[in-house]
Amino acid sequence: MLPPSPLRAVGLISLTVLCVVVPRRVAAVAELRFHSVLPVSFYLAQIPSIQRSLQLLADSVNANDNLLPGATIKIYFGDSLKSKPTAIQLGSDAMANKTHGVIGDFNSGTSAPLSYVLQQQGTLQCSGGSTAVEFSDKGDFPNFSRTISADDGAGKVIIDWVYSMGWQQVIILASNTAYGQGVADSAVQRALEVNVSVAIRASFTSSSIIGDGALDYSDVLNNIMALKVRIIIFAGAYDEMIPMYLQAYAMGLVGKDYVWITGESSKFINGYIGTNLPQYLPLIRGLVVVYPREIQGDLGAQFVANYTQLYGIPPDDYSGFYYDCLLGTLLAYDALLKNYTIDEIAMQTFPLPPMLDFIPRSYMGVTGLVALDINSDRMAPYNIFNLKDPANDNVYTAIGYSDGNGSVYPIGSPTFFDGTSNVPSDIPPLASADVDPHSALVIAVYAFYSVALFCMALSIVVAFVWRNHEAIKSVSAPFCILIDLGIMMVLGSVFLNVGAPTLSTCISYVWMMALGITVVLSSLAVKLYRLYRIFDNRILLNRRFPEGQLLRQALVLVSITIILLVAWTIGSPPRPKIDEYPSRGVYVTSCTIGIGSSAWSSTFIGLLICYNILGSCLLAVLAFKTRNVWSQYNESRYIAVTVYNFLLISVALISVTIGMTNSDPTAVFRIRAFVILVTAVLSWYCTAGRHVIRLAMRIRGVRQLQKEDPLVTAALSQMYAPYSPEDGAIGSATCVNALRGRFPAKTPHTVSSTWTMHALCLGGGNPGFLHFAPVAKNVGTCILLDSPDVCSLRIVPESELAHFDLQHILEIRWEKSLIWVQMDSGNTVARWHEFFEEILTPDMLVTTARPPSSASPEHILRFSILMNDTQ
Repeated sequence: MLPPSPLRAVGLISLTVLCVVVPRRVAAVAELRFHSVLPVSFYLAQIPSIQRSLQLLADSVNANDNLLPGATIKIYFGDSLKSKPTAIQLGSDAMANKTHGVIGDFNSGTSAPLSYVLQQQGTLQCSGGSTAVEFSDKGDFPNFSRTISADDGAGKVIIDWVYSMGWQQVIILASNTAYGQGVADSAVQRALEVNVSVAIRASFTSSSIIGDGALDYSDVLNNIMALKVRIIIFAGAYDEMIPMYLQAYAMGLVGKDYVWITGESSKFINGYIGTNLPQYLPLIRGLVVVYPREIQGDLGAQFVANYTQLYGIPPDDYSGFYYDCLLGTLLAYDALLKNYTIDEIAMQTFPLPPMLDFIPRSYMGVTGLVALDINSDRMAPYNIFNLKDPANDNVYTAIGYSDGNGSVYPIGSPTFFDGTSNVPSDIPPLASADVDPHSALVIAVYAFYSVALFCMALSIVVAFVWRNHEAIKSVSAPFCILIDLGIMMVLGSVFLNVGAPTLSTCISYVWMMALGITVVLSSLAVKLYRLYRIFDNRILLNRRFPEGQLLRQALVLVSITIILLVAWTIGSPPRPKIDEYPSRGVYVTSCTIGIGSSAWSSTFIGLLICYNILGSCLLAVLAFKTRNVWSQYNESRYIAVTVYNFLLISVALISVTIGMTNSDPTAVFRIRAFVILVTAVLSWYCTAGRHVIRLAMRIRGVRQLQKEDPLVTAALSQMYAPYSPEDGAIGSATCVNALRGRFPAKTPHTVSSTWTMHALCLGGGNPGFLHFAPVAKNVGTCILLDSPDVCSLRIVPESELAHFDLQHILEIRWEKSLIWVQMDSGNTVARWHEFFEEILTPDMLVTTARPPSSASPEHILRFSILMNDTQ
């Protein structure tokens, strides 16, 4: 049994449509019953027109024998009330009435349960309005066909038209009906394919303005308003759209800046509002509706003429789809006449074969060529319509059409809400969120940073001019200058964060920040390493580290960063990139650092990050190990403070600003500027600034002393310096009955012991005394030399020191304690040992104020109080 050919179908249809209703010459006894299941009570404009169209076709077939000769077509009409239970009941009644086919329903939500009922007897079902994608599954709906395209077609065409208008962002409002979700699904899928961004897909509980009343959609609409996207796609029926649309208008989501686009189920919004709510007609100006091409061609024109002649008004657009539905069903039964008589078909005396197979795959109808795919779905192009002036001419105007293959062809300019053809933007014009160079924040940052940079530049000048002064030379003038330059580079990089980044500022920022940090950390690293090597826990090296050697080591560390930066800049430099944030109405220009853009950039960025992290960690370990090592002006401790300060603040800065860089650059700039300024100033003070300040104070004649007793201060003011600062950090001098000095000391033969600077004072008197204390503390040990066996001093022989690579060691032993003191020369060791021996002579134990034989007259001072270190 084969379906009829398309050519025969076209001939039959032409005769059927063009015929006039005349009495039949042959009385027909075979009756074919068809049932219409449609929501008459809900769609008062469309459904009556559909019913009249079905009756017109039945009367035409009954008036001649061109189609189903010998048969009488009878249509039974039922009102489904847009209710699933009612639709199910009407389907059961139709089967009880031995129906030959059901035309309906109008909505997908009621067509589905109706189809499940009709499947029980294999009854044909055809709809001209149910567009849900699920009906394409013939496993679930084996007897269902339709003459209107599925929802996926509508959703695709809507997005195609959006794309053709140049819009890149949309909002989808979809009712929770099968139709609404089907259109939304296809729209989202198509948007992904053409790179249109769906800002939000908001589903809502559908409510009809007809009977149900309107629900409150403020929550959904508030979410949409917050996104600031102005292209809104509504997927739902017109009675669902009206309450949503009116609430959106009240909230400002309908206007000249917005475009609303909807599908075929909402096209009747103009008719309903024009009849029932005419005061709102101006509000729907600019509405764009996408729906399949309807009544067209010669057959369509003849159908409209016949319908208008009989009923006085033209048919509704949907009438053509349902007309072709019934026509295709009649063609299927006409094909059965090859195997069965018309009476057998009418009485259904044989098991019905799969009737979908007998519907022609293509036939000419009043809606044009009805081409069905393997799922009995209509393959049809779409028209795009626009309400240009509903208040005065409440009709749709075609502005474009789709070929069904993703191409949209314009045939006119759309009119939008304001009555013009000015195309609104899909998002509001975005304002720049980059750091404003004229803001009070930036002006304040400029002021503070300028002061800091001036102080550091002045520090460089002072360090160079007074490079041979003790306060500068002892901490290395070249490194003070290098550290100042590095800190200035870090401070200067903040200025590059102002305004929109460019290619040059993106590159310069990375160079200044990375190179500045590397210069500072490399300088600190070689200085700490020198201290670590000199004041090792095992030995005290008796050699110097020339500044030239240290500078070369620092430059090697810096050169690694330079090589990585050069390779990165040549291979994949950072570039400015614009990120848009429509919900906030701003865009942000930021620098892409290249991670992920290429293997080249990823490699060198990874190496640069790993190099700095590894170097910082090693520097932190080195700073911790040398924290208690004595150095001039407590340099080791201040360097450690600088390293800890840099690491902790860096971690804190990254933790606070991570994720904020691209979204709020002003907030990041505020945090970054403050943190970098504090870190830079603290680092400058700890490494160079305090020495410049000390120099300035000494030049003015102010000495930095601890708070001391006035008697001690007066006594010290009469003394010459005990040693020459330019020659090193250790030395001694004598006074009337006291020999004092400052030397590194440690407990020998103990791994955990470290060299720390001690102040020593050996005094004669009645009795004599030996006092020594760490220079960093105010508390030490004082031994009264009232007996020769209380304490002993010994010059350690070089044979014992060979293993330790040491020399000029004075050993002090008392009770069970022992320390080694590193002195600057053999003469100094001999002098201390000789003076100690003289103190222990019988004369010194019973007399006072006899100076040691080695004391020079200028070192004589007649006082016998305990002396503190004055440095």
